Amino acid sequence: MDSRFRRARHPGVTRLPALLPLVLYHGRGGWTAATELAELFAVPAGLEGALAPWLPSFAYLLQTVAELPQEQLAGTGMARLALAVFQHGKGRELPDVLRELLSEFEAVVQQHKGLIRLEALITYVYRVSETVSAEELAEILAPIGEEVGALAMSVYQQAHDK
Repeated sequence: MDSRFRRARHPGVTRLPALLPLVLYHGRGGWTAATELAELFAVPAGLEGALAPWLPSFAYLLQTVAELPQEQLAGTGMARLALAVFQHGKGRELPDVLRELLSEFEAVVQQHKGLIRLEALITYVYRVSETVSAEELAEILAPIGEEVGALAMSVYQQAHDK
């Protein structure tokens, strides 16, 4: 990007904002990968010292979503829905959790491009859940509106046509 364009849009800014690298782990079993980025690079033997100044090296914050109590799932709207689905996506309790979060679904739908965001979440549910059918998800989401139930069925159909 042209530096003149950056200066015009952000006058007086000379430094980047702080970035916090975060990994949300929601797999089965414990986290086994390194938590320092530099440990993940395959550096040829003998070149470690020579390449070190140019390889990104930082620790990242690791949060195991399965260990978070339900009341500590942060945020609202899409953030809360995503964390809940990460946490319960593979469990039998997912339908009940989705019913409890119906107001969060409604909030997302009312926001700009809410259905697009829900489409990604619904796709994830179908990919990881072994307990939620398209019909059940459409029934859970039906109180929000006909278009949301139709979206659940459409996403399911698209996922299974591939």
